Amino acid sequence: MNSQNCQRLRRFAPILHSVTFAGLIGVVPDVPIQSQVAQLEVAAPKRFDLSAVLRLNAYGVVLAVPVILSVLVMSALPFGLLSAVLPIAAILLGSFFLPFGFGNRLVTRMVQDQEGAKPGPDQFVVQATFTPRIRSGLRSVLEDADDVGLLSFGDSGFVFKGDSVTLQVPFCCLRSVQKQSLGLRGLYLYGSRMTAELDGLPGLRSVAFAERTSLIIPTSWRLTKMLHGKMQGAMNAGKVGNQASLPEAKT
Repeated sequence: MNSQNCQRLRRFAPILHSVTFAGLIGVVPDVPIQSQVAQLEVAAPKRFDLSAVLRLNAYGVVLAVPVILSVLVMSALPFGLLSAVLPIAAILLGSFFLPFGFGNRLVTRMVQDQEGAKPGPDQFVVQATFTPRIRSGLRSVLEDADDVGLLSFGDSGFVFKGDSVTLQVPFCCLRSVQKQSLGLRGLYLYGSRMTAELDGLPGLRSVAFAERTSLIIPTSWRLTKMLHGKMQGAMNAGKVGNQASLPEAKT
């Protein structure tokens, strides 16, 4: 089925989007992707709720401790090279462990306990942020992820299975894939997020995935590079499949 059929099936997307219909069809399979239309199921959070978000933010407080201690030590020392270097060293140390400060260890444990799977070449523990946002209120202010879960790539599409959101996307429904910096939240150091624009889900403009497995910045860069490669490969596979399924022009 080609992209034209994807477009024809868009009128059924509101039905697929509903939680009621998702409950009738049961759990969306991981791989392979059987349907050629994007499907989204949203339920109430089970584990990734406000209390979990508060625990994630507690990891960030831990990173602030070395900075606070360095300032206290600096105030007790006479002005000199050591007193000037201590706060800078503490900030650099905290930046190096920024992924730990995001609570990635807790996120990985939650996803692995839920899905019983470990990250691999075709599976990534990620956060998903939708546009427009699915979550609101204090929770959306404290955490930029709408959900966390396992992103799995198959031969014809990918599936995100989170705590409360299940998203199934055939490659032919990928309109574009772009890398976007986390900006100030990630101190412009954390690995970029992958923003995918989708066909077939009216009201949902895009979904952004970012890795949540790393504990240090270099690992975040490595995993982000792998994730970008998979997303770009998915985009290319969708284009090739769409072109191959187009009818040949008559001469």
